[in-house]
Amino acid sequence: MTMSAGNEMVDVRPAEAASDIEAEAQRQKTALLYRNAHVALAVTIAIASLLAYVDATLHTAAGATFVWWSVVVATAVGRYELARRFRAGERDVAAAPMWRQRYLFATALLAAAWGAGSALLLWNAPDRALLFTGLVLGGMVAGAVPILGPVPAAFRTFALLVCLPTSARILLQADSPLHWAFGFMTVVFLVAMLASARFLHQTIDAAIRLGLEKERLAVNLAESEARYRIVSAMSSDLIYSCSRKQEGDFRIDWLAGSCEQLFGLSADRLQAEDLWRCSVADDEMPFGQHLAALVPGQPDECELLVRHTDGSVRYMRAISKLLRPATGAERYRLYGSFQDITERKRAEIQLGLRTQDLSRSNEELKLTLESLQQAQKHLVESEKMAALGGLVAGVAHEINTPVGVGVTAASTLEDETRRLTALYRQGQMKKADLEQYLAVAEQSSRMILNNLGRAAGLINSFKQVAVDQSSESRRRFKVRAYLEDILTSLRPALKKTGVSYAIDCAEEIEIDSYPGMFSQIITNLVMNALTHAHDERPGGMVRIVVRKPDDRLELEFSDDGKGMSSEVLAKIFDPFFTTKRGVGGSGLGLHTVYNLITQTLKGSIGCRSQPGQGTTFAIQWPLAEPPEPSAPTVAPRLF
Repeated sequence: MTMSAGNEMVDVRPAEAASDIEAEAQRQKTALLYRNAHVALAVTIAIASLLAYVDATLHTAAGATFVWWSVVVATAVGRYELARRFRAGERDVAAAPMWRQRYLFATALLAAAWGAGSALLLWNAPDRALLFTGLVLGGMVAGAVPILGPVPAAFRTFALLVCLPTSARILLQADSPLHWAFGFMTVVFLVAMLASARFLHQTIDAAIRLGLEKERLAVNLAESEARYRIVSAMSSDLIYSCSRKQEGDFRIDWLAGSCEQLFGLSADRLQAEDLWRCSVADDEMPFGQHLAALVPGQPDECELLVRHTDGSVRYMRAISKLLRPATGAERYRLYGSFQDITERKRAEIQLGLRTQDLSRSNEELKLTLESLQQAQKHLVESEKMAALGGLVAGVAHEINTPVGVGVTAASTLEDETRRLTALYRQGQMKKADLEQYLAVAEQSSRMILNNLGRAAGLINSFKQVAVDQSSESRRRFKVRAYLEDILTSLRPALKKTGVSYAIDCAEEIEIDSYPGMFSQIITNLVMNALTHAHDERPGGMVRIVVRKPDDRLELEFSDDGKGMSSEVLAKIFDPFFTTKRGVGGSGLGLHTVYNLITQTLKGSIGCRSQPGQGTTFAIQWPLAEPPEPSAPTVAPRLF
């Protein structure tokens, strides 16, 4: 597969091609092993027979010699049969490793038989038998170099198994300088044969790979030429190649592409009409003169006007490159192409006109943009005012309950005061009446003070949503008792909705924190439950569980109301998000709770809920004294 990179065709399969060449080279070398199998068989039988006859005549027992000869001949015949099967069977690249391993195994068996024979024939042999056997075996190893050289492992196996036993026997039984010299000569001979086989293998391998590479290059060249012809025929450009002597005009050697589409002439006529005079503009020199000024080795690009045979004038883009003559060559080579850019030039002209129109429109848009910017400023201010209006509505909603409770308590105290005053003036006041009045006055006063204080705290907390302000003081307080006070102040709202509450908190839990924030958190959670969880059906319960493990406070607030969907759950802490817009919801209650817990108290809050299964808020914050609290930060999208 080839891909175009710039102006070059790049082969993207070098690794695959190298792998294919490697596999084919191994296949051919394997085939060379088997090609001379019949010669190897004949030589083996002849040498084995000669050696067996001579050694049996000189000193070896005839029976033992015959057994050895039979083993060698049988092994050689077996290897020949393997070669016959190879020629008759599959000889593709995939099967080559298997056949190579089989041949190596057969060669190892034959070499082992020869090595055993050398130990048999040379043991206690006279000098003339020793010399004859050593020379015959050495000649056989030398003769195996061209046969086994294509696969070095095959020759190494054969040479080592044949020569090493011979050398070992000669050196072990050496008792004269002649024996020592002959033994060392066999070692030197073995090393020389191994080196010769390695060099022969390198030569064969290089020759095979060179042939395969030539075949691959020839195929690639043929494919490249075919692709080039197809691309040239399909191209809308004209491609040319030409040459000239060092002095003289260019002569076109080859043309391809859309000659008739660009010039209205065939390639032959275009060559005869002289391509290099194709320029009609009065202020432009002919293309041939332009080419005469080219610098060798540097690509050139120009635009020119050409008159078509139909009378139309067309814009052309000409790309050219002049190459210096090679050493000893007489001609310069020029390669180039023509491309019709008439439509592009027309588009550029239209673009210039359009640019002028756009410049005029741009001035008009600048004036419009200035007007829009002024309008945007007014919209931003209006949106801020709308957000502030929503904040005020939220303030009114949140403080309505404590103020209402305070008004109710004050009205009750006023009614009781009038009743007691009437009894006093009529002289009918009794001790029981006075005690009842004092009890009502004490309870009403406490409710008024508590709820007015809570209303003041709510006003301060809502100021924290819009502007920075100082927070309450820090003090120690009993958590359960304070929860009772908070829920007592909320009793009218709870009674109205029929919701009861339960507190699971040890009496002895005491913390050093900010009671105003604690009250605001609980109040907002309760009012959120009454407004959203228990708004469709009366009754139900809210439950508050408080634990104090180590140095932190854990609070769980849950209701058994209608719950909420995952979409609503993901937005409950966002400022101004509410499902009760227009019916009392401001969207600031849970956002305020979130900011108080995470920013002021440095804690965390999470919520889990499913439709029909109620809602649970899990809250925790450290009790180690944090920095003085500041107003909780409102999300930047507030306005």
